[in-house]
Amino acid sequence: MKNKEFAALLKISTFAMILCTALLALGNYGLAHAMPISTTSGFNIINLVFFIGLNALLVPFLAFLVKTRTRASKQRRVMA
Repeated sequence: MKNKEFAALLKISTFAMILCTALLALGNYGLAHAMPISTTSGFNIINLVFFIGLNALLVPFLAFLVKTRTRASKQRRVMA
């Protein structure tokens, strides 16, 4: 791969990381207000499953994006 391609990969990965982080933060914030886990009537397991599901989808994807960005950054420095 050329240096331009690594630069493009870095920009895309950075943008995707920002979007994924915003989606994770806003999703947890929205779920916390719309579907609280513990209410006055007791503990709600369904809402907990939604929290775990959202985080199980987005946190590994965010980790993958960070790993991809660091790898592309290292390879770009080697090429330069």
